[in-house]
Parts: sequence; structure tokens; C-alpha cells
Amino acid sequence: MLDRKTQPSPKIAEKMEIIRASAVKLRNGSDIYLINAGEQEVVRLKIILPTAASDHKSMQIAYAAHSLTDSGTGKMNAMQIAEAFDGLGSFYQSEAGPDFRSFTVYALKSAFAQTVELLRLVLCEARFPDEDRKSTRLNS
Repeated sequence: MLDRKTQPSPKIAEKMEIIRASAVKLRNGSDIYLINAGEQEVVRLKIILPTAASDHKSMQIAYAAHSLTDSGTGKMNAMQIAEAFDGLGSFYQSEAGPDFRSFTVYALKSAFAQTVELLRLVLCEARFPDEDRKSTRLNS
């Protein structure tokens, strides 16, 4: 049984292995970095893009656009997108910062292809509904 009343003594790690990413260059010049973590039931895909903003105003616009990315596509609204990820056993997350923005999905290995296709729809066919744009404007 664990003793939760006594703090464990600190220990120095004897050996740390850092898994190195392998780099692949696509035909369009983009770099992809892969980390083979062995056979797992869950796969994580993270897309990191530079924020193309040079001043405060364009930074706000970039952040607003990023936050609205999953508001809808030509075929689905935000609720349908969330339900589609959930139905695949997948999880979608996006983050925006001053230098980079990222889109991450966690997917079951068996549903990875469908999850990537759904992510492609969200990123490439994003639509910003008026009501979402207005609430984003009010909250910023």
C-alpha cells in the first residue's frame, strides 16, 4: 500500500532515453517529423504552423480565425464536427500562440484514416458562421 503521508525521497534518473524524430520532406517542401513510439492503440497527430502575424491587429485576426476553425464546414456545424470526432473515438484540440498555432487529434488506430479526413475537412473547408464571428468579436 502506498504511503501518501510521507514524501518520497528524490532520486536522480540513471538513464534517460529520448526518442528522436525522423524527418521526411514532402513534395511541396513541407517537413514532417515522425516519432515511432511502437504499437499503440491511440495515435496522436499534431500539426504546427507559424502564425503569420506581424502586428497586434493582425495577431488578433489570426487568433480569432484560429479559434473559429472548428465552427463549421460547408457540410457540418460545430456540434456535428464534435459528434463526428466523438463517434470515431477521437479527440480534437487546437491551440494558438504568438508564434505558432497547432491542431492536434488523438485517434484510435482503427479510426485514424477517418479522423485525418475529418481534420482535413475542418482545416481546409472551414466556414465561420455569423453568430460565431459575432460572439468571438464580443469576447475579444
